[in-house]
Amino acid sequence: MVHPDSGRGGETIELNGSVRRLIDSGTCSYKHVNKFLSEAKWLSSPETTKMIRNTERLFSMMGDSNRIKMLVLLSKEEMCVCEIQQALGLPQPTVSHHLTLLEQFDLVEREKRGKWAFYRAKSSSSILKCLGLMIDLGRKRQGP
Repeated sequence: MVHPDSGRGGETIELNGSVRRLIDSGTCSYKHVNKFLSEAKWLSSPETTKMIRNTERLFSMMGDSNRIKMLVLLSKEEMCVCEIQQALGLPQPTVSHHLTLLEQFDLVEREKRGKWAFYRAKSSSSILKCLGLMIDLGRKRQGP
């Protein structure tokens, strides 16, 4: 079924049977349907899709407990790779790999001092960077 006034600019929208029954029962309205269709269209835009993929990569990268532990430690104080290695009981190559990923996502920063590399979180609560992406996504949707 279609409703001639339901789309933007007078376009018609084909409603599936379930949505049509919701509207007919008074459970939802054409206005509500238009709102979620507009949101779905926005979520499929190239710019939003890129932001969502970046957020997905960040969340995927943060899906490792050792990286989360490193962020927690580095949010409290600056540490040398060997200190992180000792604290978490991980081999040096593993620690370096995790730190490289955290650095690529701009969550930590590195300072070389002679042979030693020291890391610190970019903010006292680095996980806010992850949440910040979600907040930015919402702000972009709301517009100026």
